[in-house]
Amino acid sequence: MGAGIRVTVYGLKENDTENDTENDTENDTENRLELIINKIKENNSISLNQLANVLSVSRITIIRDIEKLKEKGKIKRIGPDKGGHWELTTNKKQETAAGGSSSWQ
Repeated sequence: MGAGIRVTVYGLKENDTENDTENDTENDTENRLELIINKIKENNSISLNQLANVLSVSRITIIRDIEKLKEKGKIKRIGPDKGGHWELTTNKKQETAAGGSSSWQ
């Protein structure tokens, strides 16, 4: 019998790698969404290309992330792509449910 290395792995389930990849991707996206919000706080006129460069991701990734933030009611675009700006919004329903004040209660 030839010389070799024997490796035994315990406790792994078949789909652990898939779950880890999904969790990592979700965590990366959530972290990036927070970074986008912070960049908009710093410069509400920041462009999609600038966000992509700063965060080292593709422009299409930024577009998807911006859509997620819009769907969550966290940001909206005021004005055109050139000359417009981003506005951070608060989700009135969440604020009311959390006991915050809302002008439309």
